[in-house]
Amino acid sequence: MITAPPRPAPRSPAVLAPTPPVRTARPEDAAAPADLSRPFVRSGALRERPVSLHADHAADFLLTEAPDGTLDGCVGLRVHPAAPGEGRDSAGVVYNFCVAGRR
Repeated sequence: MITAPPRPAPRSPAVLAPTPPVRTARPEDAAAPADLSRPFVRSGALRERPVSLHADHAADFLLTEAPDGTLDGCVGLRVHPAAPGEGRDSAGVVYNFCVAGRR
């Protein structure tokens, strides 16, 4: 009897979900990341930041929204330049990374 070696089944092509749009926050968006952050503040995972701070640092934030315009997630990204003579490159920090519970 002749048998062929087993072969894996062919893979079906992956079905990718559409990528939600990501955009830089504007000062007028400040209330949405503050609201999204609130449950994480209550749990102790984040420190509280007033809406005014979100507005002042809006350019730090990337936002992603659901089709209905509600905020699905946000993340703050800030670059900290190295001081002259410090011997290192700039460093970055990711902060206030929040995703809506429904996502």
